[in-house]
Amino acid sequence: MASDNKTIEPDNSPGVSSGDSKLTFQFETGINDESDDPSDSEESDSDEEETEPRVKNPSTNIRGDLEKIISSATEIFKGSFYFRKHCDAPNPALRLVPGNIGTVGLPLAEGAANQIIAHSTQVSFAAGEQPVAKDTWEMDGGLVNFDNPAWHSFILDLATQVCKGLGIDFHASKLKIQLYKLLLYGTGSHSLPRQYTENAEGMFATMIVNLPSAFTGGAVHISHAGLPAVIDSSMNSLITTSVVAWYTGVTHEMKPITSGYRLALSYNLIHTMKVPRPSLPAIHGLLAQLRHILLSWKQSGYSGPRKIVYLFQNTHRSAAALRDSQGPDARLVSFLEAVAKELGFELGMATCQLTLSGEAYDSRGSRRCAYDEYDEDDDVEFAEDPERDMTITDLIDLKGFSISDEVLMDDKDEKGQAIPANISRALESGSCDEQEYDSYCGGGLKRHYFRSVLVIWPSLRDEEIAYGSGYLDHALGSLRAATSTKPHREERRFIEDALASRHPDAGPDEGLQSVCAAACQWCDLKLWHRAMDTRGGYDNLEKLGLDYIMDAVAEFGYNDMLPSIAKMLQKDTNNARRFKLLEQIELDAMAKGDSSVRDWVSKERGAVLGSLGPLAVGEGKLLIEYVKAPGGIAALQHKIVPRVEFNSNPRELLSLALALHAEQVKEGGCFKSSADKEIGSRMRTRLLSRAIKRENFFELVESSMEASSSISYRRRTPSTKLTEQYLEACLNTGNEALIVDVVKQLTAVLYTTGGAGPTTGERDSVLIALVPYFSKMVEERSDSLPSLPSAAIDLFYKTTIPLLLAQMQKAGLKGDEVTSMVRAAAIAGGVKSLEHTILPKFKAAVRGPDTYKLFIRRLRAREAQFALKPSPTSSIPAIVTDLLTTMTSQLDLTVAKSAAATIDMLEFCYETKNGPRYADVLSKLVKDGSRRVDCVESFLLPLIPDLVGFASRHGISATAPPLVSYFHTVIALWMKGSLDSRPPAKSVLLACAEKIECKCEFCPAVLKFLSSTAPSLELFGIGAPKAKHLESALKSAGVGAVATWSIAMTTPRGFKVTKKHEPHQASKWESSKQKSISALKSISTDENVLVSVFGGNKYSNLMRYLDVPWINAALRAEPGSVISTAEPLASASAISATHAYPPATRPAPEDTEINPSKRRKVDHANAETIDLI
Repeated sequence: MASDNKTIEPDNSPGVSSGDSKLTFQFETGINDESDDPSDSEESDSDEEETEPRVKNPSTNIRGDLEKIISSATEIFKGSFYFRKHCDAPNPALRLVPGNIGTVGLPLAEGAANQIIAHSTQVSFAAGEQPVAKDTWEMDGGLVNFDNPAWHSFILDLATQVCKGLGIDFHASKLKIQLYKLLLYGTGSHSLPRQYTENAEGMFATMIVNLPSAFTGGAVHISHAGLPAVIDSSMNSLITTSVVAWYTGVTHEMKPITSGYRLALSYNLIHTMKVPRPSLPAIHGLLAQLRHILLSWKQSGYSGPRKIVYLFQNTHRSAAALRDSQGPDARLVSFLEAVAKELGFELGMATCQLTLSGEAYDSRGSRRCAYDEYDEDDDVEFAEDPERDMTITDLIDLKGFSISDEVLMDDKDEKGQAIPANISRALESGSCDEQEYDSYCGGGLKRHYFRSVLVIWPSLRDEEIAYGSGYLDHALGSLRAATSTKPHREERRFIEDALASRHPDAGPDEGLQSVCAAACQWCDLKLWHRAMDTRGGYDNLEKLGLDYIMDAVAEFGYNDMLPSIAKMLQKDTNNARRFKLLEQIELDAMAKGDSSVRDWVSKERGAVLGSLGPLAVGEGKLLIEYVKAPGGIAALQHKIVPRVEFNSNPRELLSLALALHAEQVKEGGCFKSSADKEIGSRMRTRLLSRAIKRENFFELVESSMEASSSISYRRRTPSTKLTEQYLEACLNTGNEALIVDVVKQLTAVLYTTGGAGPTTGERDSVLIALVPYFSKMVEERSDSLPSLPSAAIDLFYKTTIPLLLAQMQKAGLKGDEVTSMVRAAAIAGGVKSLEHTILPKFKAAVRGPDTYKLFIRRLRAREAQFALKPSPTSSIPAIVTDLLTTMTSQLDLTVAKSAAATIDMLEFCYETKNGPRYADVLSKLVKDGSRRVDCVESFLLPLIPDLVGFASRHGISATAPPLVSYFHTVIALWMKGSLDSRPPAKSVLLACAEKIECKCEFCPAVLKFLSSTAPSLELFGIGAPKAKHLESALKSAGVGAVATWSIAMTTPRGFKVTKKHEPHQASKWESSKQKSISALKSISTDENVLVSVFGGNKYSNLMRYLDVPWINAALRAEPGSVISTAEPLASASAISATHAYPPATRPAPEDTEINPSKRRKVDHANAETIDLI
């Protein structure tokens, strides 16, 4: 900073670029407080529109072009051409040198003002004898001192703020702040519009600091490129310091001081870098573009946007807050306002609120109390896409006066009348202003976003903006309720608004109806015709409606109205509406006795029949009513059918054909003579044939698809319902021959491109889905009815059977798919087709047993039907046997280990009359099971009781193959795996266990463990005292001979007991022995049967090895018996037995033999050995 107090040169921070300080510029609002032009009448608007030249190349995208202009302004203009602020300033301790005035007290007193005047220079006149200022005095800045050191810091900070407001990089410019003049403005002082000249090299702006002094008036009017601003510093001037600054190129004018004195300091802001100084950018081009867009909008009238809603960057509580904000929103308003006002546009501000609501998801996985306060650090999000609700409310003008409670903004408006085009998404992309989270029981989450918006609209839309959604209803309601004999001015405006309002897409036109109702009230036929022409009332009778037409007839008479009605009848293509209107006019004419009108009706009715439009839903029945009238059958043949068969959609032709059929078969119908009946039949067939040939049988319809058990979605897919309707129509109307046409349409080769027709997949899906219906139709056709055309049947199945075969390549066939295939084969192919075409495809894929069973059952159910088309090389029973064999070869029942599934498979063999084939299943079962380590114990052995029950149900002997082979093999595999070598006796374990007599909490558990087959026991967290107690008890009982133990060093202590190998094996052997005995019991409770199953010597050795005298009871001694039952068997310890089972034998098939394993001898010291197989 300079050493003197006149010039301030702030230190530039290190590292700040000293390069070119490129000026960016944005306008700040200076909402003109002066009154607007009072010329606001409808007449003046009209005059202006008449004299205003039409804009060339008008904008056709008002919203888009305006958005570009605003974006350019925002991008180019980062500052303002002026700055203003009221400051909380220190007392500068102002000291003036001239006349030894000395320190000047503030606020300025009148005496001090006189002293300053006495020693100052009055501002001179400018060239050309035009005064620049009057009653204004100045003192050179070198004669002004500040004794308060804080004043320098204040000016430096103030200059920083000014530069920021003007869009200047304060540090990059290396700004110098030079006190130029002290100025005193007296009552009456003012200045004419002018621009400041450069008082020093590098000067780019002037900063005026108004010191505390009481005055009124003196508002400064500034402008740049036609953009005005008004700065009034007189408010609270006695006690406040205010500042105003502007670029040197800005035009400024001071209005007269009306009382008091204004004391100010004028500072030059000087750019000291050797690069171009900051300057005002050229904005005339943007203003011209803005004028072009707004003028295009204005001259587009009602065809242009109703409004444009611009999303401000900030939220402003009031119009005054927007004006005082000096931010980008205020600058944008200033940029738009001058041109908008000039061209008759209104600007207002409203509040936009967006609310998102939905179920909350807390990523921390916790649920909090409903009374927990929300912490902004809480990670709470919506569980799914939330619902969005956006409203724009509280529209006010820029002076703060209310205009409307709500501004309409639907989705369509948001795209066409909002900047940006999606305001709601723009709001949502920022942070929310309020959040409501009901965490109790995982409740909902709501987020609220608030932002101010600028609303721009042409003045011709004032009432629409004010009334909002209710404006048009208000206007139309006023017209319909008019009671005057002539329209008032407001009603004329309503007429124009109604005629210019948006035409409805369909249905009645309320705008047309309201104007026509008013025209009838005012007896204004010219207005009635104008409304009909403007709104397209002649094109569609529905627009005006029957009641309003008859009201016009009542008011204006038939002479004036019949030509207009004839025009409506000629243009409207809806048959029902035309016939209804003629009927109403005929009734009215009959009531009035007007025969000429009745003749006119008859003529017009014939014209309508000759110009029938495309049939609408339900019009077929309406036409039947005219067929019933005299001459109706002739009209049917010569007018109705020739007309509608080419212009109506196939569905309505089908409906008309069915209506004709219903009339023909109805008792007392209009087709009485044979000639009439023949005509009716020909017309019906003609309509049905035309409908079939033009129908799209693959039309996509909406259907519900299930993605999971809880989620479904809707998609468009082809359906068979339409085809079924046509087939039923052919059958019901006696047009069986047309079924050929239906099938040809369905099976035609697809040549469509560009999505014009069904895809191959859509075509095939319809044909496959149609097979059940078509097959049922063929099978249930009564012999008393005409036979179905064989060409249709052959063509249908020739096309669909390959599609069904292609389906069979997948492993998981559904029940209806299998049924369709078998049914089609039975109808069209027979056994030969089944044998050579279908079976190879079916057997090629690996399938589950359920699919095989379903296929076999469907074949057997249609065995009689297949017999009608036999094959010399096969039959249904032979095919079933072949399928059963293939099914067995692919089956592995040991995977699921389900006894129920296994027995069900065995039962299925008998169900299909292939009982002996159950042996194949058992053979495959043993073969697969022997390859799995745990399968014998967990599945094959427990299956024995179920097999015995199966054998009993079917009278199968358990002592003969193949069951006996299964028993031999499974028992042998079991004993080899679990009882192969006998360990020492279990008595030592039992003896130790019996010595543990303690009944505490844990000793019985150890006792139970020693008696079990478990290898170890762990007791967790029992504590050190109880662990030591267990250790003592085990030592006392001598358990150390059979087990080890340890104390787990956990907190609290644990205890683990582990059996030694041989005692553990002894306990396991004992358990396996009991399972063996149980398995043998399950084979039979008759000891003689068991001997028969295993053979006498083998069974005797088995008993010795198991150390039991018998399984069920003592055998009855018989002559020649090799078993003695007099005494119990000797101890197994004294026996060395050899047990070998010979191969089981039974009749074919040979591949079901259960082959024995090789002999293997196992030696174990001090133990017996056994060779089981």
